[in-house]
Amino acid sequence: HNIPPQVLMYCTGGIRCEKTSAFIRQTTGATSVHHLKGGIHRYLEAYGADGHWLGKNFVFDRRQSVDGGGKADLDTPLPDALVVGRCYSCDVPHDR
Repeated sequence: HNIPPQVLMYCTGGIRCEKTSAFIRQTTGATSVHHLKGGIHRYLEAYGADGHWLGKNFVFDRRQSVDGGGKADLDTPLPDALVVGRCYSCDVPHDR
């Protein structure tokens, strides 16, 4: 069976999230694309460090990134297993 992919995404909410959902539907054939209600910001407000969030949440202010409790953590290194970004040139895990 060829089952279309299902996607669960989190984002800050808003128009970029909607545009990304449409892009995913068009390019992957996913028929089921879901968002975390209220975005990741509302999730972290509700559950904080007690939730299931691992890693950094990048924000659009001078903090640049926050941990699950909302505390700035740009300079806190993450274990490579939690880093989803990679350097385009050398493929090294990169979380900035």
